[in-house]
Amino acid sequence: VASLIVVISFILFLANGWHSSLLPPVLVMSVPVYTGNRPTQSTEDCSTCTGISRTSPGVREPPWAGFGKAPSQLERKAYEQYSLSLIREDGGKLRQQYQCKFEHDSTWPAVPGKPQPIAIVSLLSASVPSLLNNYILGLEVLGYSLNEHCPKSVPRIVMVLENSPCDRLCQRRLRDAGWKMCAAPRIVPPHPSNFRRFRDQFVKLNLWNMVQYERIVYLDADTLAVGSLRGLLHTNVNRDHPMAAAQDISNGVWVSGFNMGVAVICTNGSEFVRLFRLMSGDKVSYSHTMSEQGFLGKVYESTWLKLPFEQNANLAAWTQKREHWKKHAANISVIHYTMEKGWAINARSAYYEIGVFWHERKHKMCYMRCSMVELCDLAAASGCV
Repeated sequence: VASLIVVISFILFLANGWHSSLLPPVLVMSVPVYTGNRPTQSTEDCSTCTGISRTSPGVREPPWAGFGKAPSQLERKAYEQYSLSLIREDGGKLRQQYQCKFEHDSTWPAVPGKPQPIAIVSLLSASVPSLLNNYILGLEVLGYSLNEHCPKSVPRIVMVLENSPCDRLCQRRLRDAGWKMCAAPRIVPPHPSNFRRFRDQFVKLNLWNMVQYERIVYLDADTLAVGSLRGLLHTNVNRDHPMAAAQDISNGVWVSGFNMGVAVICTNGSEFVRLFRLMSGDKVSYSHTMSEQGFLGKVYESTWLKLPFEQNANLAAWTQKREHWKKHAANISVIHYTMEKGWAINARSAYYEIGVFWHERKHKMCYMRCSMVELCDLAAASGCV
């Protein structure tokens, strides 16, 4: 058969010249033409892949690049105009360089025009790779708790550090819990904390740069919503009082500074630039061990607003200030698992009674996922089965 095909082809060539359309399909090979974005390596089931990443140094892309559907021509033009105006500002290039790269969604403000009122933001840190899955789980459980205690209209964002090993499964787990992601560049201080888990915490300076929103409610991945967040969402921060947080506790004593695990931020691009320059210029004397919390505690020493204990119930108070905890227990809206993480608490823990709240929320999440076939893999990844 092959010989016969060759003979027929040769005869046709002599009679009419080479005409590929007359040939059988097996002899006609089309060369694919590149017409769009080149395919990228799948990060699914790949522990060494970089996952979410930003563009190469020196190359600027819109903040939605790499996520979701493409923006409209009007949105692209608006972003170009915004970029040009930003560069002209003092510190504008710095703001653009450290701008979080958001997922694009038609319901989100792609370009800072008139800002939306508020968003809830958290952080997925990969400072200690072996703990990454624990913090993904923490964000999942936190996300499910927010479903109960926070209006659905309030956007929820996770800052994922650039080149973080958050693969497609990781991203699906976070999206299922109600989070959307932005890729955040690392901000490295002159004196990184000697506590390894705190080394990436200066990325929180980006909260001031999220001018798409008037205010940001920041929640650490080891927090849990157990009551209405109405108080947090209506905290009145402004330029005179740029942030609010709850008083910290150490060794059974209330200290003069605050705990950064729950905070409300008044966004301001100029303030971001000021904070960045103070940090990079090593112009503030603070406890390097406590990373961004020590730094911000010094910068806002006389201007921060005090949140009530109920909005950041620090687990340390359970053992160090038990009567204080019991006095406020009925009105607690956010538990902060500082001394021992919710996922690590077991029946032998000194914090077992408070850990029960976290595990109950996880069990509810697992029940919902296990009841849906399409979420079985997420349930398995979260340790539900």
